[in-house]
Amino acid sequence: MKELALRVLQKYRLLTAMDVRLRRPSAYANWFRSNYELMRGVSKIRAKPTKLTIDPTNFCQLRCPLCPTGQRAQDRDQGHADYEMFKHLMDEVGDSVFFIDFFNWGEPLLNPRTEDLIRLASEKGIVSSMSTNLSLPLSDERVERIVKSGLNELIVAADGMSNDTYGTYRRQGKLDLVFENMRHIVATKRRLLRTKPIITWQFLVFSFNEHEMDRAHELANEIGVDRLEFRTPFLQTDRFPIPDQDQRKISGWQSSNPLYQIRTGASSVEKIHKRCGWHYMSAAVNWDGTVAPCCTTFE
Repeated sequence: MKELALRVLQKYRLLTAMDVRLRRPSAYANWFRSNYELMRGVSKIRAKPTKLTIDPTNFCQLRCPLCPTGQRAQDRDQGHADYEMFKHLMDEVGDSVFFIDFFNWGEPLLNPRTEDLIRLASEKGIVSSMSTNLSLPLSDERVERIVKSGLNELIVAADGMSNDTYGTYRRQGKLDLVFENMRHIVATKRRLLRTKPIITWQFLVFSFNEHEMDRAHELANEIGVDRLEFRTPFLQTDRFPIPDQDQRKISGWQSSNPLYQIRTGASSVEKIHKRCGWHYMSAAVNWDGTVAPCCTTFE
């Protein structure tokens, strides 16, 4: 209970730090409508989405074994989101949307125009977040564009303090480059006197990196990120083909700390069979403008 209360408090502090702006009355009317439809469990949804998950691209340079993109298991065409497509989307539903996640199945910064998409959302008053592995070269100009784009939160996915532990999951990633980019972004924020984007270092806790959590705290303070978040990895190996060698490795990756283990049992089974409320509020838009029924649908 204490852990849940702490997480709720952290989420509240995060949202207030994001400088959420008031929206038009029609946005709140749509929000109430979507909640009413969720409460009623209607089959035909008339409300517009209040949150979007946008994939700026479905390319990724990493080969993470628990990701269908990393395993090259996706069957969609690959490409980058087009600015005009996104502008049309904002004209269509932007006035009702409160939040946009600019990430899903790819590395968003591989699309050279991702900051332009974020800026367009910011001009609509939409709170935005972007999750990145940050393991790619970034010029001074690119970093400044990211900081000035209006992005509210930048989530950096890096799970380790050494190349061996980090590379166990973030395969083909370059940890030194990730830390260099984090320092660069923090320094640019300070130089430009910006409070956004909030920089969140996300650290998935596995059995092979849990001994490095204290060192991660020290480095997070040294770099000056806004927060360090330890997360539980979803060790599901039956959604897409995973080589037998990786299957055997993954079976031993669960952390020894119960806080970072997926809980199973009757309550979990009951939750699975409850009607999902995601589609009453949200929509997942692929890079080409097509829409998926759920953000977890990679096929």
